[in-house]
Amino acid sequence: MKTYPSTNFITHSSCALAFALTLACASPAGAQPAEPGAMMMQGKMKMDHQTMMADMKAQNEALTAQVAEMNSAPADKKLDLLAALVTKLVEQRTAMGARMEKMQSEMMKDRGEKSEPSETSKE
Repeated sequence: MKTYPSTNFITHSSCALAFALTLACASPAGAQPAEPGAMMMQGKMKMDHQTMMADMKAQNEALTAQVAEMNSAPADKKLDLLAALVTKLVEQRTAMGARMEKMQSEMMKDRGEKSEPSETSKE
């Protein structure tokens, strides 16, 4: 069988086109290589998340100890310990809300979006 040069060219071109299409489909549309600043921000967010999770774990351990203390306390001390426990929970919840708002604001700022105040900050 006689080989034509144009057949080889077409075969190679088709393979190159298929390879290029595979690469184009493999990456998300409009994706650009990450800039060093964006990579640093992702690292900072990861560290913030790890710190937040460690703080929550420590808070949970402290609350568990407070509950155990309250449960084993004499009846005349339980009400005071319960009040202290509820106060601590409210403080933690308020701090967590402020922390979440700050993190959201930072994420929106990094994306170039304008963050709007949340429902809790409007009150």
